[in-house]
Amino acid sequence: MIVALTGVTMADQINLPTPSKEGGKPLMTALSERKTSREFSDREIPLQMLSDMLWAAYGINRPDGRLTSPTAINRQEIDLYLVMKNGAYFYNPKELKLAKISEKGIRTTSGFGKFAEKAPLTIIFVVNKGRQQISDPTASLTLGAVDCGFIGQNLYLYCASEGLNTVFFATLNKEALSTALKLEKGNEVFFGQSIGFPPEK
Repeated sequence: MIVALTGVTMADQINLPTPSKEGGKPLMTALSERKTSREFSDREIPLQMLSDMLWAAYGINRPDGRLTSPTAINRQEIDLYLVMKNGAYFYNPKELKLAKISEKGIRTTSGFGKFAEKAPLTIIFVVNKGRQQISDPTASLTLGAVDCGFIGQNLYLYCASEGLNTVFFATLNKEALSTALKLEKGNEVFFGQSIGFPPEK
């Protein structure tokens, strides 16, 4: 167990603290301050803030296991992977855990823009085709993209509320990421979203 993702110690599994579901800015204020920024400091995101952020993005908010973001037919087909300086983790919203996928720093080999090489966190959106269960490729692509967008907007609003910068993007090397994240055959990388504190003035 570590108290912050410093990029120095990479545990096989990180138990996230219980997310705080109170506080933050009012919704209309967060909407008015929602923006895209590709400028980041390399300051690490504290573990409590990371837990709160992931819950806001794609956490369980009802006893029946439904999430803060909607998905088509409630298939919950999106998987979130966290790419950081020294490795990558898989987010398990049911158990509030991060499972280590890779110890390698993959930010510079994943086709990201330069901004993501400095940002302390980039979240990768993966469509799990086994859970999606949509045979028509057009419908699979469309619904997968929409569900990723819901999660991305939740992240935008959380970042606006907490004074973080973020950018949602589609420019990435899907094949390299699929290999680095050890994705099962058929699962597909869709988007990325970099998040971090603004540069220090």
